[in-house]
Parts: sequence; C-alpha cells; structure tokens
Amino acid sequence: MKSLILSCLALTAYGTAVNLHELNRVISKAQDNIWAELEDDTWNFPTYLGTWFLSEYYFELKALDIKNTKFNESLFTQILLNSQLPDGSWEQVHESNLLTGVLDPTIFNYWYLKSVGENHTAPHMLRAKDWILAQGGIEAAQTMSKFKLAVFGQFHWDALAPIPLQLFYKEGPLSTAYAKDMVAQWVYPHLTALTFLRHHKTVFKQGADIRELWLREPTFFAIDEVPSDHEPHPDVLNLAHEILGVRQKRGSFGGYTISTLLSLLALQDFNDRWPHLMPDLIQ
Repeated sequence: MKSLILSCLALTAYGTAVNLHELNRVISKAQDNIWAELEDDTWNFPTYLGTWFLSEYYFELKALDIKNTKFNESLFTQILLNSQLPDGSWEQVHESNLLTGVLDPTIFNYWYLKSVGENHTAPHMLRAKDWILAQGGIEAAQTMSKFKLAVFGQFHWDALAPIPLQLFYKEGPLSTAYAKDMVAQWVYPHLTALTFLRHHKTVFKQGADIRELWLREPTFFAIDEVPSDHEPHPDVLNLAHEILGVRQKRGSFGGYTISTLLSLLALQDFNDRWPHLMPDLIQ
C-alpha cells in the first residue's frame, strides 16, 4: 500500500496521468487501517510495539521484582486469546497484507500464556506450538530473542557469541575500537546491556519451561552462571559506567523502552553480585 501511494505521487510529479479515484481509495484505506483522525484534520499513528513486547515485559517485571504496575495480567491474557490467528500464530503488529503471524511474537506470547496458567495441551496452545515448530522452533528465532530467552533461562548463553568488553573503552590504547563510534545511536544503549548480560551469563529464571518449542530438545537447562569475584574486573566496571552513561534526564537508558529494561536487568545483576559497589556506581 505504501509503495502504491509513493508510486502515484512520483508519477504525478512527472506529469503522468494518475487515477485519482484509486489513489484516494488507497489513502482512505491506509487511514482506516493505521491512523486515528483528529479534529484538526491531522492523523496520529501511536507508537505500538505489539503484544510480543508486552509478553516480554511480563517476564522483565518478574525478574526485576517490580510490583504495583498498570500491567493487567487478565486483560492482556484475553487480548492474546482474542488476537491469535486461526493457524495458531500471532502478528507483531496488525498488518492486513500478511496472511500469517511472526515467529518471535508467537514464541513469547505462547510462553506468556503457558506461564500464567493456560493449559499447554489446550487446542489454541497446541496450534501455536505446531506453528512454531513448523517455522523452525526456537532455533530459528532472532538473535535478540535468543538473548532475552537466555536471560530468563530458556536458551543457553554459550550458543550466543560473546561481545568483547574492550569495545567499551572511550579512552586509552583501545579507544580506536570504541563501540559507540561504530554503531548507530539507538544500538549502543542496547549493546552495553546485552554485553554485560552475555559476559556474566545472567539468568533470572522466569516462567514456564518451553522446551517443547525446540525442534531438537536441548540438554542445557541447568543454570550455568559465571561465579562472582569479590571485586569486578576493571573491564566490567567500565562497562557498568557505560551503561549508566546513556541514562536520560527522565530516567530511560538511551531513550528506548527495550534498552531501558535490558539495562535495568544488567544493573540488577551487578547489584546482586556486588551490592557494596552499587551506591558509588550510581552516583
């Protein structure tokens, strides 16, 4: 739809005849599908990451032991049950041109439902499981999803590539490889937290076991955390300062929801390992 609108506008700019009735129909359909018209003849397209990230949010709240939030478990459960597609999958966000869902949202939404008590042998859960396995199972999930699954004990850290801590020095002999100078602005606040979590193989065991979503059942479900030294290595301490260095005035880390939650998980792990250092770190 977007490409059709742009094509029509381009043809108009070059003086080519355009079917204005068809162009208006396409624009109206786009407005109906994705925009809510306001009184001043403008349109608002509210930011929405989709149910996938709300399912993740549930596990992140549990890991951080955050209570008394506006997250309504029963309401969200009903939203998931109502939005599941007939084939068992879930979309990331609604897209009228797609005939089926997306693997990663379906994995996390299935996991959420199983974790809050949905019977994994119920027909809608079996449809979701079968659809996931038909797409390649957890093995075929995105790398970011595997990182998050590893944080919650559903994937093995050793199956994910480590990120060198030396990439986070902005001064000294290693500064020529400073990661912040080599990645996009929005990537860096995610990368710092992910590096910390991967380095320490952090695990906040949460939710139901979902090993049935693997094509080949893994053998690594025993927790294998890196033991804590009495004091963190200087590279780790430097990385913790880099995480805190992306804090924004209103409290987010990097200005993004996902990087903020990942950073909080990393800092929670730092505090669990070295609580005596946390007061000085956050000053």
